[in-house]
Amino acid sequence: MERFENRSQAGQLLAAKISELKLQNPLVIALPRGGVPVAYEIASLLQCPLDVMMTKKIGAPGNAEYAIGAVGEDGTSAYNKEAIAALKIEKSVLRKLSEQKALEIREQIKKFRGNRRPETIAGKDVIVVDDGLATGATMIVALRILRKNHPGRLIVALPVAPAESLEKLREEADEVICLMSPKNFLAVGLWYDEFDQVPDEEVIRLLEETRTASVIQEMEVPIEDDKVSLTGDLNLVANGKGLIIFAHGSGSSRHSPRNRIVAEALLRHGIATLLFDLLTREEDANPQARFDIPLLTRRLDGTLQWARREPALKALASDGLKEAAEEARRGAEGTARMRKANAGRSAYIGGPLEGVVDPGAFAVAEAFDAMAALPAAV
Repeated sequence: MERFENRSQAGQLLAAKISELKLQNPLVIALPRGGVPVAYEIASLLQCPLDVMMTKKIGAPGNAEYAIGAVGEDGTSAYNKEAIAALKIEKSVLRKLSEQKALEIREQIKKFRGNRRPETIAGKDVIVVDDGLATGATMIVALRILRKNHPGRLIVALPVAPAESLEKLREEADEVICLMSPKNFLAVGLWYDEFDQVPDEEVIRLLEETRTASVIQEMEVPIEDDKVSLTGDLNLVANGKGLIIFAHGSGSSRHSPRNRIVAEALLRHGIATLLFDLLTREEDANPQARFDIPLLTRRLDGTLQWARREPALKALASDGLKEAAEEARRGAEGTARMRKANAGRSAYIGGPLEGVVDPGAFAVAEAFDAMAALPAAV
């Protein structure tokens, strides 16, 4: 093939190549805007989530197309020191250029992600996609950001790129897949028949289409207890089969990568989830608060009562929640036997909960392989 018809065709060809890999819990990450239509085809074939990673090229003063570095959404940056020295760019100028790109990234995040949280990276095989690249500066920054979040494998997928840039990417990624690497590269757009700029509206549409089909709403919710407000992450699903609540304490939190992997598996099986912290950050710093059984009992019971009243959960409300509240009270007061989860081992709850068949058992089992791949410190 001499040229791609458009980004969609390039994505379909890449998807066929990637589908041959043995992937565990895949996630596709696109570099917007041009990478999104390519990544859409891959995510559609793999039937997996699609998210974006915001990075921006830092262009040289007076020649914005000439990359002297790049910056990412968490502040990670990479610079071409040789180019900066050759052009005699002062540190103050470089800092100003970087700050401007960081501002543009924040605007992109609002536009493309809104209030949604980024997809969980830990333990997943992540495929990072663009419509092509020249220097690879933005891709390198994206890979470094993602690597910090403990992916299972980090795979770069590109329709076209020069050989020297691919070599740099192999130092950052676990695998690099590129369909074409022409000797006379010159520019990405030369290798497409159609290479119009992708409108923001198209990016947003494609991202919405590939979101997990069953997830209809994600939100942060406040759960009040006296003068304290606890924060929870509520994920609702269409035609939900029930709600599973993750109550975090003893140094853990609702941001735990392990529990988020389990929650995502439950969502894929039609079960809504609520992840919340039993203690505020200040309270968690006090070891005594972690073993204040009356306090923890009251807050867990209050959360269950909140779930019964919450309008968004009315479709899931049943006598089962009332029974769960009673079991929670007795369990937290000591009639249940608990063995705390540690280093990836699952928790066991006995006593009055014995014999209960967990409706999410098979969904949770789906997450075990990904959890086992995580470092113990995560």
